[in-house]
Amino acid sequence: MRAAAESSASARRAQEAVARSAQPRLQPSFSVEGDRLLGTISCGSARGAVDVMVVWVPVNGGPITEQRATFEPGTGLTVDLDLPASSNLREEIQMVWLDYWDEGRIARWHDTWLISTEATDQSVLVLSDSQLTG
Repeated sequence: MRAAAESSASARRAQEAVARSAQPRLQPSFSVEGDRLLGTISCGSARGAVDVMVVWVPVNGGPITEQRATFEPGTGLTVDLDLPASSNLREEIQMVWLDYWDEGRIARWHDTWLISTEATDQSVLVLSDSQLTG
């Protein structure tokens, strides 16, 4: 019984290692265009993602949701956050939430990004949680 449990745990760890090696690197960031604040999700150059849902969650107002069936490596997805360029991000943006699969559909991911409270630049986002869900 113990050997079976250890074998099962070992198999789960191996499966998770494979999934983590296939995980795309999606990174949110902010930019300014004219007098508007934009939010961008960039897909790293190594691996793409599929069935991507991005939710920008402002402190006040409804969430801004974007979806993309395929997110190619080296590309980005930009949305108008409906905030003035002079916004204090720590007071305006609660979080950025991502839901996506790696391009081989090995695993599904849920990432939560928050505005850094430690960085002097208020536009720095930090990954606060990344969950492997499938």
